[in-house]
Amino acid sequence: SSLRPHYKTALLSNSFVGARSREQERYHLDEMTDLIIYSHEEGIAKPERRIFELTCERLDVKPEEVVFLDDFEPNVVAANEFGMHAILFLDTAQAIADVQAVLHAHSS
Repeated sequence: SSLRPHYKTALLSNSFVGARSREQERYHLDEMTDLIIYSHEEGIAKPERRIFELTCERLDVKPEEVVFLDDFEPNVVAANEFGMHAILFLDTAQAIADVQAVLHAHSS
């Protein structure tokens, strides 16, 4: 099931010039998420702390309210150190189970 509209969602991408228009045309990502941050547009990239701060600012959330999923371990470590619930993506079933576990543990 979809996380939206119950949760705010964002895509945080270490990217290249042209990525936004190319990915929008191909995948319509803006229809799937509330916020897309492309590193090349911001001049900062994962695993820099500032990109996690920027994401929280734009979503108006605290780090501890964020579940961060990434397939690159240094990004997961950095997000975890920033205070996010960071999960290393290994495969789809594992990622869904781990995200659901965090959401369930923190639901009121």
